[in-house]
Amino acid sequence: MLIVLLVKVYSKDNQIELNFTKTYNSASVPSIGTKIKDDLFAELKKINEIVFDYSREQCLVTLEPRIETIERLGGHIQEVAARHNWFLVEE
Repeated sequence: MLIVLLVKVYSKDNQIELNFTKTYNSASVPSIGTKIKDDLFAELKKINEIVFDYSREQCLVTLEPRIETIERLGGHIQEVAARHNWFLVEE
């Protein structure tokens, strides 16, 4: 099944909000509360929500959000995310 991770990264004052996704194929299906390890994060990220789309054989996994400084959200986080195969969701 295609697993699509989604994480929201925002500034403390909510002035900037970015959404990133990362996809991979997996035979195992995650569950709410499970923690995900990824090089983009210094700490483990907990799964907050899971939505299955069986018609597309896809599982959308929403991770707990990440708070960053406005300076890092200005460009640095996009570069780091891209290096770790996370892609900015264009709205």
